[in-house]
Amino acid sequence: MTDTVWKQTSVPVNRGCLGIRRTKGLSFPTFLASVYSVHHLILLIDLTVDLDAITEHASHQWCAATNNPPPAQLIIQKLWDRPIVERASRDVVTAAGDMSRARLLAVGVGRRLTERSPCI
Repeated sequence: MTDTVWKQTSVPVNRGCLGIRRTKGLSFPTFLASVYSVHHLILLIDLTVDLDAITEHASHQWCAATNNPPPAQLIIQKLWDRPIVERASRDVVTAAGDMSRARLLAVGVGRRLTERSPCI
């Protein structure tokens, strides 16, 4: 499978594609939201736990990959995931040739590409 085809399949269903997500793309949002959501429970077990030390590497990697600061609500995975999905959607449209772009536009009638990027 070519990179272009894989990108088209990995964009979520609600964006008009198959939604077969890569583990790499889900790992940081899943890990970060999980750690932040159970931080209070972690502190019940061990008061010396440093949340910044636990999340520092993943947060820096996520920020570098998305060019965004961390979301305001750290416990919501969708907020961590959204910039990754938006970048994948843009990449699909950007990589499309003229004919494929026309197909993408035809599938997405009534939707702006900046809101939801449909796939073939």
